[in-house]
Formats: sequence, structure tokens, C-alpha cells
Amino acid sequence: MKNVLKFLGIISFIAVFAFTMTACSSGGAGGGGGGNTPNTPNTPNTPNTPNTPNTPNTPNTPDSSTMTWNTVSDSKFVSTDIINGIAWGSNMFVAVGTNGKMAYSSDGTVWNAVSDSKFDTSTITGIAYGNSKFVAVGYSGKIAWSSDGAAWNAVSDSKFSSSYINGIAWLNDKFFAVGSSGKIAWSSDGATWNAVSDSKFSSSYSYINGIAYGNSKFVAGGDSGKIAWSTDGATWNAVSDSKLGSSSNSIYLIAWVKNRFIACSAGKTVQSADGITWTESEHVGVISPKGIAFDNSKFVIVGYNQVAYSTDGITWTSIADSPKNMNGIAWGNNKFVAVGDDGKIVWSTGK
Repeated sequence: MKNVLKFLGIISFIAVFAFTMTACSSGGAGGGGGGNTPNTPNTPNTPNTPNTPNTPNTPNTPDSSTMTWNTVSDSKFVSTDIINGIAWGSNMFVAVGTNGKMAYSSDGTVWNAVSDSKFDTSTITGIAYGNSKFVAVGYSGKIAWSSDGAAWNAVSDSKFSSSYINGIAWLNDKFFAVGSSGKIAWSSDGATWNAVSDSKFSSSYSYINGIAYGNSKFVAGGDSGKIAWSTDGATWNAVSDSKLGSSSNSIYLIAWVKNRFIACSAGKTVQSADGITWTESEHVGVISPKGIAFDNSKFVIVGYNQVAYSTDGITWTSIADSPKNMNGIAWGNNKFVAVGDDGKIVWSTGK
């Protein structure tokens, strides 16, 4: 009898042990990552190990400390000045602003005042570099050029008469200037200019604020969300629906970013691969964006309320504790240099 009871006890133990092992095997498979090792004793803890849910945010959310901004102590502009633009070329930064003021710097930290910008006391609104020249534009249809950023030469006929010139860019081997009354002009050398006869923007009262080039097209944007495109810079076509078409959606910034154009109003961003058909996009996160620069790894946009960056031109991340009221930015000498209101110039290595 004792032998029988001992035999039954052994049978019961084997049954309980088998049931226990089966239950552990089922728990490991359901947790993910343990399905191929059902007999591993630690498999049930595997579901707590992965950090996968946080991975998608990693590229676009670095610590704010990775974009530290430093203020230039003496920008050569005073606190009542507004610095509207900056360009990098020929190993030199040149910044431009109100009261006909300009300053230049080789490193973005120590600046020198330009003695005669050729703008008298008129506001200078923008500057670009190309074909071994800096070209600056501003109020009263004024344009000036320089080969070194220090000594400047006035353009005798800008084709803008007394109209405001709001922006300038070096695009596809030509300078393009845009401004009020729907005017566009282009130049290969910055000295001799040619007027566009019909920009498709109203000539009575219409501002063009920016212009960009990509995918074999020039694209210009302005007030009331208007956009036009051209294959040669001379003959222009109106975009029928920019997705920004209202008086409250004037375009502040237009740029070619990672195989697409983006156009930004104060609170809305649209994108297009061809400059003709536009769709709404994630907003860049900056109110009234004014300038954009690229350091070969990320785009940085500055504007009214903060600075934001993107590695793909689609998803934008705001930078904590970033400078406000900035109007332009450039990348050169391994640093971003941004300019803005109150005569302020700031710089960052991008880290």
C-alpha cells in the first residue's frame, strides 16, 4: 500500500510541474521578445524592458542645452535699431538694418561698423551673397553691392523706382529682389538689374516678401497668401490655390527645404513639391517666421516668439529659452548667427 501511495504522489508532482511550465511558456510569448525562448525563467519580465515607445521622439527632441545661444556684447547697432537681415559669404557675416546701418564680422562675435552703406538713413531690409558679391536692398528702391562687406557701391537703377524692396536672394546663379507694388527684378552681377514685366502680383498695392528656388522653379510669396512660380525668373504664373488665401495669411517666409517648398504665414505653413500644387503642413512653430538657415544637418527658423529646428523640413521642434523677435539667420564659420530687434545679434554652434 505504501508503494502505491508513493507512486501516486510522484504522478501528481509530475502533473503539477508540467502545468506550471506550460503557464510560464504562455506568459513569455504574450509579452513580445520572449516568444522564441519559452523555457527561459526570466522571459515574463521582458515586456518591461524595451523603451520603444520613446524612440520616435528622440531625433526631434534634443535637450534644450544642445542649442545654446550667446548674445553679442557690441553689435554696432543701438537698442533702437532693428536688424533685418544677415548673410554669410567670402568668410564674412554682414548684417543690415534700420537707419542705413551695416556691420560685418568674420566670426559672428566681434563686429565692425560699415562707415558708408550707400543707403544714407534709409532702412535696409535684406542682404544676400552670390557671384563673389554681397547685395543689399531696402526702402526707396535702393540697392547696393560690395565685394568684401566693408566698402559699398550704389546701384544707379534698381528697377524699383521709389518702391520698397522687401527681400533678396541668390538663386540659380542670379540675384532676385522682390518688393512692393508686385515688383520683381533680377541681376547676374548685382549691379545691372532687369525688371519682371508681370509678376502676377497686383501692381497697385501688393507686397512680395520672399522668393526661393527648387525643382527647376522660382517661387515667390507675398501678402494675402499669394504665390506665383516661374521656370526662368522672367515669365510668371499665378498659383490658383495656395491654401493660404486670405488677407490674414500674408507669407513671411518662403524656402526650398528637403525637396519641397514651404511657405509660412504668422500661424500657418503650406508645402509643395513643384511650387504649383500646395497642401497644408505642420506649422513650423514660430509666429511670423522671418529667416531660415541650414548647417548640413538641420534647418533653423527664427521669428517673433522663438526659434525652431527640423532635420526633415516637415516636423519642427521649438527650442526652449531661445531668442525672440529675430528677423534673420545665417550659417557660417561653424555657427548660426541670428539678428533681430533692439540691435541684437546672437550666435550658436547648434549644440
